[in-house]
Amino acid sequence: MGEETSGAPCARRGEDFAGAVSACRQLRAIFESTKGGAKDMRSLHRVRELCAQASRLLPDSVYRDRLGQLQNFADALFSDRRNQAWARNRTTSGVPSLRDRARATLDAIDARLHSLMARRRSRSETQVRRQAMVAG
Repeated sequence: MGEETSGAPCARRGEDFAGAVSACRQLRAIFESTKGGAKDMRSLHRVRELCAQASRLLPDSVYRDRLGQLQNFADALFSDRRNQAWARNRTTSGVPSLRDRARATLDAIDARLHSLMARRRSRSETQVRRQAMVAG
């Protein structure tokens, strides 16, 4: 099984779109339900675990890059001080900015998953038509 590095989808065994969608939903739930701005090793470990799991589900570099970005946001969000680097000014917390960026990244991951699934369906439909033409 080869690995796709161009960002283009590849229909190979080992692709698990349902698992990837599920992992994305779980990640979104963590970012939506946790406060952030303080050390939260439990949430951070769960995000890392889900990102690693999700990364293994699809051989797509764009998807994997987005998961890496999400981990970076989690590292800062679930720490005592690292979120301050994301603050819009010195008197505010970086938590709102990090949360916004995490949401945008999750939205981008969702969009990528839907795009990959549509391409896969299209390829499958094309293959069925070709087989029907050969058989007919």
